[in-house]
Amino acid sequence: MNFIEYFSQHVTKVKVVPKEQSSFMKMLGGFLTLGKKLKLTNIDKQSFMNDYTTTIGHTIYSNDMTEDSDPSSLMTHEICHVLQFKVCGMSTAYLFSPKQRAFYESEAAQASLLCFPGTKTDDAWVERKVKWLMDYGCKETVARREILARLDELKRGEPLARPQVICQILIDWKASN
Repeated sequence: MNFIEYFSQHVTKVKVVPKEQSSFMKMLGGFLTLGKKLKLTNIDKQSFMNDYTTTIGHTIYSNDMTEDSDPSSLMTHEICHVLQFKVCGMSTAYLFSPKQRAFYESEAAQASLLCFPGTKTDDAWVERKVKWLMDYGCKETVARREILARLDELKRGEPLARPQVICQILIDWKASN
């Protein structure tokens, strides 16, 4: 059993769909191109379709992984978004609140760090994550605060609940194989 199936069986349903095969993703990409022309976002359709993995509800739209892929930093990040949608219906807050978007993305980044602890989290990593959140429309101060807060929680051994769930399921999955 692959990790996506295991997670679906033990926590909540997760589905991975190739992004390029989704009419819905192509339509969203078109809206982003319009948003870029209106200076509401830095992301256009081509970038959205090729450079970003997108999670809505229990579906992960990705060109970089399949349900059969080995667990990765990207997979655990996106699974965290699945849990966020399930528990708090993150879609509205994510779309319209850059502060909430920064929180959700930093929590998903924390899940990846917790599941793959060898990731180097030096100043250069922090700056890449801050820039990444700024590309998502977050202010630099908010992006930096959220990224540093998630790192601090990990250093104190107090990660947020959703990253802990994902990491524990990953451990359990590995033990079952």
